[in-house]
Amino acid sequence: MSYSAARNGSSNVIRLGADDGVFQNVKQPHFRNLYQKIGLTGHECGQPGGFGFMHDGQEASIVSFLSRTLFAAIPANVKTNFSAFLQCWDNGTAPAVGYNRTVVATNVTGISLSNDWSVLEDQAFFTNVDLVIKGTLDGVQHGMLYQPSSPSSGYYKLDSTNMAPLTRAQLTLKVQAGDTLTLLARRLAPETEWAWTAMRMGCSMPMSPLRSCRSSVLERAR
Repeated sequence: MSYSAARNGSSNVIRLGADDGVFQNVKQPHFRNLYQKIGLTGHECGQPGGFGFMHDGQEASIVSFLSRTLFAAIPANVKTNFSAFLQCWDNGTAPAVGYNRTVVATNVTGISLSNDWSVLEDQAFFTNVDLVIKGTLDGVQHGMLYQPSSPSSGYYKLDSTNMAPLTRAQLTLKVQAGDTLTLLARRLAPETEWAWTAMRMGCSMPMSPLRSCRSSVLERAR
């Protein structure tokens, strides 16, 4: 199908494939999901966290994309700075969304885990994310949803009406006794029922890809 360069797309522009050295015409990409494309296996974070750039994902990073012939005149340091700038673009999704930590007896009292847990609780208090926990309590699988009352203060409501809410201190004791928990920051659910469904069903509600490049996740949340 033939398009002119000014045909409407979601960003009001369709690029001709010939302009980018590819066979396929594509719509002008938006900035808000750039972070979802980084992390292609073998590149960046070294994990399958993103699709890559171009219509077929052939470029693993923004810097790699800017190394194409079209941008040959741009100095390397400018490409690096431009990449960092684009990844800070406000996309309407909190940087902490998708971040997860597994809590076990060997790290539950560590500074790194404690700091991350506090940041995620704060992000839930400021309504940037829903903080969900999946794991075991006394060896039985359960899901929990954080109910904040103030920064780094609140309780975790369980997926059973027969069990009382637990505090972070109580969860810490459970982990020290042998349980394992996974903290997961999810995109804030438009409806409370969505969050509870995600909690009960193992966080299966659509979410942005998990990201473990901490500099691009929690550091920006802080």
